[in-house]
Amino acid sequence: LGMGPIVDNLLAIGMLTPPDQMAEWLEDPEQNPQGPGTGAPLRLAAEACVITIGQPPFAAPVGEHLLRRMTTELSAPTAGDSLEVVRQKLQVLSALALLPELVMPHVQHQTLLQALEPFLVAASTASGQQAILLATQAVQVIKIWTPSMPQGLVGFCLQHLLAMMRSPAQACRIVAIRPVQTLLEKHPEAEAWANMYGLFIKEAIGLLKSLKSVETLWPCLYLIELLLKDEADNGQYEMEA
Repeated sequence: LGMGPIVDNLLAIGMLTPPDQMAEWLEDPEQNPQGPGTGAPLRLAAEACVITIGQPPFAAPVGEHLLRRMTTELSAPTAGDSLEVVRQKLQVLSALALLPELVMPHVQHQTLLQALEPFLVAASTASGQQAILLATQAVQVIKIWTPSMPQGLVGFCLQHLLAMMRSPAQACRIVAIRPVQTLLEKHPEAEAWANMYGLFIKEAIGLLKSLKSVETLWPCLYLIELLLKDEADNGQYEMEA
């Protein structure tokens, strides 16, 4: 048995969130801002095993396996996708966030973002359960890959994250907070931020009014603080009447 099937089985176990828990999270995403099942003991144990297997001497074959799955399984989500197909896509996205160093040498950031784009677009324009679940994991990949991302691609990410913060689905708006924060912290001088501060501040303040838990209120407030500070530092702050 090769390392690939072992990793697949571990990812399947880790991403096996019961449908009732998924539905409960979609109804109240503030209970777990990072997505359904995140932080559950079984998932944490499975993820720890995947990370361990991704170390030498198995790093190369595991990386090649994940690359194959990424290129063959990350097709655009459709309304006809079965729960099993959605789970397989969730597994690939989870692996890209868990083991980025194994895939990065073989995939350009632009190629990765193009693979993620359909999930982000689907979630920002609709509120279907499958679209939201996939987008939740896709933005985690963006957050993890941000430190090594070329500044020229920051604008691409900002446009889609802004669309997610304007989504009718509360879950999409909440999961976008951390990736925006990471982009701001890692690429504060990117030209793409020009004229974007106010747009994100507006959406973050709108989201803030609807939040109730400390786990979501604090990150949202912190993001607003960072945006205001960077906007002022870059001389773009404008007081509206």
